[in-house]
Amino acid sequence: MGEREWYFFSLRDRKYPSGLRTNRATGAGYWKATGKDREVVSGANGGLLGMKKTLVFYKGRAPRGEKTKWVMHEYRLDGDFSCRHTAKDEWVICRIFHKAAEKKSL
Repeated sequence: MGEREWYFFSLRDRKYPSGLRTNRATGAGYWKATGKDREVVSGANGGLLGMKKTLVFYKGRAPRGEKTKWVMHEYRLDGDFSCRHTAKDEWVICRIFHKAAEKKSL
């Protein structure tokens, strides 16, 4: 498609109907969370707006998947903007991009 990154809205798919665990499996592999969730704060007053989760795509099935250079940032509302009473229908904004090879400096 020629684009460097893609953005889309998505409902967080639940692994189990009554649980909070998220299903991140696909037909070709799975998205694995890396590190801790990071806070997204307002530039105006420093208040908490939401959270950002970083995920990496692995080809194949867990736990023997092959790591790829595809990265996804998942943004969700939190704090005063969160709708916790509808957690089963939680929407997120996703940004997907292919991580470029790092340049080696001499």
